[in-house]
Formats: sequence, C-alpha cells, structure tokens
Amino acid sequence: MIRRSILKYFLILMASLPFSSLFSKRYLSDEEHLAFTITQEIKESLLELFSTSNIEFNHLNVALPSIAEYYKVVPIKVSTEIEDIDKIAVYISRSKKPLALLYEDMNLKRNNVSARIKVLSSSPVVVVASTKSGKLYGAVQLVKIPGGCSATPGVGYEN
Repeated sequence: MIRRSILKYFLILMASLPFSSLFSKRYLSDEEHLAFTITQEIKESLLELFSTSNIEFNHLNVALPSIAEYYKVVPIKVSTEIEDIDKIAVYISRSKKPLALLYEDMNLKRNNVSARIKVLSSSPVVVVASTKSGKLYGAVQLVKIPGGCSATPGVGYEN
C-alpha cells in the first residue's frame, strides 16, 4: 500500500517535470525577459522621460564587463548605428535610484557614449535609447560585483 502511493507520487512528479521548464526564463524572448528586469520605478521613469515604455531590442550595443573589478567604477560603452538618437538612459535594476546616467540632446556625429557608473550589487543594467521620432531601443546586460553577498570589496581592511 505504501509502495503504491510512493510510486504514484513519483510518477506524478516525473510527469510534471517537462512542463515546468516551459516557464523558465531561458525560453523567453528579449522582450519577455525585460519584463522580469524592469522594475516599477524604471517603468515610471521611462514614461516620464520618453512618454512611452514600448522598447524594441535591436540596433543597440552595450559593452559592459560581466564581472566588475571595482563596484564604484564600472565602465560602460553604448553604441548604435541609428543616426537620429536623441537620449540615452542607463538604469540599474536593483538600485534605490535606478536612473544612473542620462544623456540628452545628443548632437554627435558618432552615436556612441562611454562613462563609468557605480553598481553597488550584482544587477541587470538596462540601457534605453530614444530617437527624435520617439522610438525606443533597449539592451539588458547583467553585471556581477565580486564579494560575498555582493559586499563591497576592501571594507574593513587596513592598508
């Protein structure tokens, strides 16, 4: 009797395993993956800055280290082939103030910018660029900060 109930629950578990992978993030498109990354604060900021939150994920290249050497100085470079870029905004998802960087009125011959941002803990970085016509392009990349539990390195050590 006990053996039958154990076998029954084991078969139910084995039958449900293939369906659990359907809801995994690795099978989602870029647009659906961004829904997990964008917080409510980022959505509100997008609506305030760009008057829309519909983002297309192409034509935007982000160079960002996957593991930052030092959390206070994380280099970021954003480039694109689109000619009429008006604004570029960089958001850090897991931050108290997610808007880390904003370039406005970009009248550059080359559409690439580079800067250094401060990332306190491992977090997805969302980059959004808008054209003069109002279309938004985006990219998402994860930055990991070294240290246990994303602790700031070097704190508490005497030199």
